[in-house]
Amino acid sequence: RISVVLYGFPPNVGAVGTAALLDVPSSLDNLLKRLDKEGYNVGKYASDPNSSGESLVAALSVLCENAVIAGGFERMQSAVEVRMERARGGDPTVAETLARPGGGLGGAVVKGANVEFDDLENMLGKYMARKVRRAWPESERGPGVNAKNEMVVSGLQLGNVFVTVQPLLGVEGDPMRLLFERDLTPHPQYCAAYKYMQSGEDEGGAGSQAVVHLGMHGTVEW
Repeated sequence: RISVVLYGFPPNVGAVGTAALLDVPSSLDNLLKRLDKEGYNVGKYASDPNSSGESLVAALSVLCENAVIAGGFERMQSAVEVRMERARGGDPTVAETLARPGGGLGGAVVKGANVEFDDLENMLGKYMARKVRRAWPESERGPGVNAKNEMVVSGLQLGNVFVTVQPLLGVEGDPMRLLFERDLTPHPQYCAAYKYMQSGEDEGGAGSQAVVHLGMHGTVEW
């Protein structure tokens, strides 16, 4: 089981699935098809002639929109399906690639969770959770939270492969704070996203045994 993590900063400006000198959609497509050839379960992606890395990136971009996040995880599948329908209707504001049969998603479905802070505390342990809570009080919970102040984790599931976008490294208006403020922890949704990837399916997570950061830096490098 693998998680593939794409870059997406700054938010809401078309940065999802971008990288310097790398065609991320094509690379994602090649990676999934290579995994299939080597025996990994990527669902129907490799056998679907309409599947497209561009479509996966377009769907992930929908999941990263602030208005979609505010609605919570449970509304995200329908949000993607609405964009697919609009693309088929010729809406010029929606990525054309989503007009393909099945949206070009190769059978991918939205997977994720709304994570309450108590759930995050169980994931992190009380010591680390206290540090996160102290750095990010409820009034300043950080990005990636819904209207109920729950942390939203989401991505696309293809067989045993979970494709997602890395949570924001910092906050809009002060993007370098997370990198250089010595006592600051990652914000709660950042922690929740990586713990979701790590947690087993029986715990409601992705159960990933490896994480591929495609076209970007991994967390440890920071």
